[in-house]
Amino acid sequence: MPEIQMQNTNEIINEPFTIEEIKKHISSLKKNKSPGIDHILNEFIKHCPETLMYVIVLIFNIVLETGLIPSDWTIGIIKALYKNKGNINDVNNYRGITLLSCIGKLFTSVINTRLYTYLTHMNILGSEQAGFRPNHSTLDHIFALQILTNFYIQDKKQLFCAFVDYSKAFDFVNRTYLWQKTTIRKYKWQNTKCY
Repeated sequence: MPEIQMQNTNEIINEPFTIEEIKKHISSLKKNKSPGIDHILNEFIKHCPETLMYVIVLIFNIVLETGLIPSDWTIGIIKALYKNKGNINDVNNYRGITLLSCIGKLFTSVINTRLYTYLTHMNILGSEQAGFRPNHSTLDHIFALQILTNFYIQDKKQLFCAFVDYSKAFDFVNRTYLWQKTTIRKYKWQNTKCY
């Protein structure tokens, strides 16, 4: 994670993109990924001349400044994939994948890195959140639970644990409430259309 020197705590979120920042993200693009409706593959982006990278930076900065996102970045092609288990005629045995623009995904990747860096720097992410975070593991929580369990067994005390698995939890997140939470926390997004 990049080290941040912030005079204004929101600086990392709103500053213009740099060629170095975009190059770093381009270098981490994976090969053999299906493109969106623009048909631009990650391989094209990875091997484009540096002059084209400057064009990408320019476009990203225009999007950041105006909040106007190219429509090709927002249109997804949805495909149903069989999970390889259960009745092939049962729709519950399929999962949907959405093919999106590789350039659009590159943009969101850069935004995601900025947001994660900011949230980490400001100590906003709770230590309880270990899943889907770099340098964190759900195994840390399993280890803590094991230690706690051993402690209670040793002291001959009762310990009650509840494990909840919310099926499709992300689908039910209230986006309006989520944005209200960011307002309460006083984030100063330059343009919330991009975030």
